[in-house]
Amino acid sequence: MLRLRQWVTVISQADDLHPLIEGAVSPAIRLQIPAGTVSREFLAAYDSTRHFALSPIAPCPQCGARVPTVCINNLADYGDWLRGAQDLAESPFYRTSPAHHDDCPLPGQPLTT
Repeated sequence: MLRLRQWVTVISQADDLHPLIEGAVSPAIRLQIPAGTVSREFLAAYDSTRHFALSPIAPCPQCGARVPTVCINNLADYGDWLRGAQDLAESPFYRTSPAHHDDCPLPGQPLTT
């Protein structure tokens, strides 16, 4: 359950840029949540187990385009992402996002484990 203070506005909209992930039960949506003077954006979808997964939208390290980056499965993952942890699982959209610039080498690179 996501609980925010009463005055926090969460903007949600369909995300036409990213296809339905394999096993998802609904199309992904884009959430925008204000955080102080900035807003954070997430791609959200329910997977086949009806688990709500969030992927922060952030700049690609190769091309700078704003793409879904990692999987946030719980508040600990979100805290890890905020402090720059490198051990979070990639979002299923990370390498396939059509938001990458045409000359970005990331979509063609193999997944590292």
